[in-house]
Amino acid sequence: MAEKTNFNWRTAPRSIAKLMAWLPYFAQFQQANYQAAVANQEPSTMAKIPVLYPVRRAIRYAIESDADDPDPLTQLTLADFVAGQQPAGDFSDKESKVRQIVTTAEQYGLMDAKTARLTPVGQRAVAGQLSGEDFLVQLLKMYVMVDEQHGVFPMRTVLQLMAHFGALSRNELTFVFGTLDDAAVPTTIEAVQAFRTAYAKLPSRNDNRAVEALVIKVWHQFYPATADRKIISIQHDYTDALRRALEFTELFYSHGRGTAMKLRVSALNQPKLQQLVNDFAFVLPPKQSVDGHLVQKSARETLAWFGAVGNLPLPWDQPDARLQLVEDKLDHAARLFAALPDAPYAPAQVAVIKANLASASIQQLKDLESALDQAVLAQTELLYVQKEAQTPAARREILERFDTILTDKDQAALWLEVNTWRAFVALSGQDKEVIHHFQMNPDLTPKSFAPGTGNTPDMEVHLASSILVPEVSMMAGTVQWEHEASSVIDHVIKISQASPKPTLGVFISARINQRTLWQLFLLNRDSWLGQPVPVVPLTIKQFSAMMQVAYATDATAQEVATLLEQISAAARQLTTYIQWPATIESALAAWARR
Repeated sequence: MAEKTNFNWRTAPRSIAKLMAWLPYFAQFQQANYQAAVANQEPSTMAKIPVLYPVRRAIRYAIESDADDPDPLTQLTLADFVAGQQPAGDFSDKESKVRQIVTTAEQYGLMDAKTARLTPVGQRAVAGQLSGEDFLVQLLKMYVMVDEQHGVFPMRTVLQLMAHFGALSRNELTFVFGTLDDAAVPTTIEAVQAFRTAYAKLPSRNDNRAVEALVIKVWHQFYPATADRKIISIQHDYTDALRRALEFTELFYSHGRGTAMKLRVSALNQPKLQQLVNDFAFVLPPKQSVDGHLVQKSARETLAWFGAVGNLPLPWDQPDARLQLVEDKLDHAARLFAALPDAPYAPAQVAVIKANLASASIQQLKDLESALDQAVLAQTELLYVQKEAQTPAARREILERFDTILTDKDQAALWLEVNTWRAFVALSGQDKEVIHHFQMNPDLTPKSFAPGTGNTPDMEVHLASSILVPEVSMMAGTVQWEHEASSVIDHVIKISQASPKPTLGVFISARINQRTLWQLFLLNRDSWLGQPVPVVPLTIKQFSAMMQVAYATDATAQEVATLLEQISAAARQLTTYIQWPATIESALAAWARR
């Protein structure tokens, strides 16, 4: 058998958010026989697809029926599709997507790939109870066998590299996959350092071919011979999938684009990183009896352990470690509130709190930590609004983040609300109040899976003479029209009825569905209320370009509002909604020439 030169990583789907969204469809079929096969009796497909797996086809149909951009197979009835019919001329393997999901879910201990049975961890995900820390535990449990005798914990490598370097690009994450023994991490540290040194000397770091060549060169210098095309696949595909998995833990976040994207641990999570590096004991999966001998298997081959809940405590689940985390957060709060002596977490108050922590229970420590997070969030947000948002660096980061959102759906789902709020805050002047109704972490990063309640908009921009109501969405297709378009309309009506100021909605999405455009066009002209309900649709690309001009010219929020009002008014002068996109583009082009 050829020597193994890397371990593999599932890349379909590479989005953990998407994987989690698909698990409930499998929950509906837990009592069905996933392996059951029947001969295809459908004349139009039986020659190309001789065998059918009815349960897999039923799952695929359920997934596509709710998709933003569904496969044409949904034009058939469920019964006909399960029986073997497919869209005319389409003989592709419609069951492949289901197999890919199941296999990827098994990699994280969520499901058995042979039976599609959810593990307890997978069931927790379906119930909406899987936290970022729960997923972190799954990554920490992940043990990959590289041959019959040896294996590696990928997370041990990642954590040690992160602690050593402080941040890692996706280019540098490539070398994680060449680390086939936990004792080989020092070699990988050398490889990352060698890459980093040479990368800094490249004439152009935007030369993708030169960067690829450098990754290949460093790999061959430190690891066994591997085909160049495989190294490039690791660099582009494996590192992206790994990065998404790491971000799902909420311990890590990324910034930037492509393989130069940097993965970091926020300042508030640094103590957790240090505890994982210094105090966490990686645990091998229980050995299995094979022919009378106890044999070490991978985590995926030990699903009863890998997919169990609560069998691997984190360091900060222990009282002493939790106490240290809280003390670190108190120190951070003291620095943050140093200029506010009367604040609840000013240095003097923090000293008193710390003096009484020794006798606190775990629950009391958790309650204090929660209160600390809220206070730090409020102060950090205030400082961002008052001092940081309008700096060139902050504005540049906002625009770069929009680029990332457009190319990374995981990032979009998490970041679009937060970055749109930041974009309005960063406009020149202090004559505005940008109120958000979503949750953020204390470092102003998105808080995953924040539930929306009632007729509440994503955010409101209150100006001296008007109110903007931005609503963002990554939905596409008719689902966007059915759900999101109606939401922003309801928000605008509610706010306009409660305020004498003119209210204008701004609907922002990666793409604007034709039906959404049509509906908003009509409402800008008239509504069932006897008056217009003005909502301007913009793509993320258009919104980002508009803000880029605003930052470059120091435009105020009121000037941006005036532009949006002009776009809304233009709808009332046009004959048909088909003309509106060109009018919007013309208005933005004129804005760019200001």
